[in-house]
Amino acid sequence: MLVVPLVLLGLGLTSGCLVIDGIGRDRSSDATTTTNVRTGAPTSAEPDTVDPTTQPDFLSDLIDDYNARHTRANEASKRFDPSLWSTADTAGVLDRDLFVTRYNELAAELGVELLGGDSEPGDSRFIAERQLTAPGESYPRWVLARLSTATDEPLPSASPTTAASPDSFPDAQFSVFVQSGSGEPWLGAVSGRTWKAELPRGPIGAVAAGEDLERATEAAGWVRDWLGKSEQVPLEDQLVTTYRRNIAAEADGTVHGELGCSAYRPAVHGVPGAPAVDNGVYAARVGDTLLVAASYHCIRRFPYDTLSWNPPLDQLMGGKELKPHPLVVHILFTRADDGTVRLIGAGGGKVLPDGVDSGVDHLETSEAATNPPAGA
Repeated sequence: MLVVPLVLLGLGLTSGCLVIDGIGRDRSSDATTTTNVRTGAPTSAEPDTVDPTTQPDFLSDLIDDYNARHTRANEASKRFDPSLWSTADTAGVLDRDLFVTRYNELAAELGVELLGGDSEPGDSRFIAERQLTAPGESYPRWVLARLSTATDEPLPSASPTTAASPDSFPDAQFSVFVQSGSGEPWLGAVSGRTWKAELPRGPIGAVAAGEDLERATEAAGWVRDWLGKSEQVPLEDQLVTTYRRNIAAEADGTVHGELGCSAYRPAVHGVPGAPAVDNGVYAARVGDTLLVAASYHCIRRFPYDTLSWNPPLDQLMGGKELKPHPLVVHILFTRADDGTVRLIGAGGGKVLPDGVDSGVDHLETSEAATNPPAGA
């Protein structure tokens, strides 16, 4: 989950730390576990086994562990080695990580500014703020959370504090973390910015199923059409309309070409075997509202062959012959029981086109890779 221009520095795992359910944490005082000889499943020496995901500090433990893995990957990326990103992220977030690493490698060769600007290691790390959904019982399972970073600045005093507006800067990060199985690490799969005031209030949400999941998936289809500039969809989109314009615009704000989007599918869009959901929709019931994070794979097509005058980008996207630009887009939205769909957050960015080498397969393993990923 590469935040540009922020560079994340997490807390390293301490020695003697056991990994339980993919989260590194000192469990020396917890009940001893043994293995059921007949089934091979872990059992507790005490009558009840505590599920880490139900504990009050679950999200903080998850984020501390994620920060540690992300730090190693980010440090390797600064050497233009993308091989550790898959230990921290997956799906569209991983796609974005690989793009930024490859872009920066070309930018360094060409002597132009890298993505991330002048940020240095240690400038920022994620901080757990609020767990919005509870993990489901079946794998792959996921959790949606509101986060902040150590370098986040408070909103100006003139900004609204009780409601968001199109002119107010998003004051929170949203992220979906997925886990492929018991003991596996939680990987970042969706990431973007949102407004605290727009998030549903109340208890932690439950993973949507049945009719709720159908309604969430239907609304995700409307959002997909909206990204493609359809105005025939019933959405309250004022908060993120600028975002849609920006992903189809050049640096000077001029909009060129068309944007077409489809649901993000890991097996199709570059991350085979990813634990992320196959249709890119993560939905939960929170009171009388569905809270949904959805990922899309988008293609920006141009009506004429004009380069962007960004040398690393032009080289990645086809050299002298302009090719369509692929992007991953993350949208956070709510669907109320009365049918109202409100877009409340967005994230993502350009990713590598099909056929462009990410550098993962042919690089020697980075020195940082000698530290095993948490959950291994």
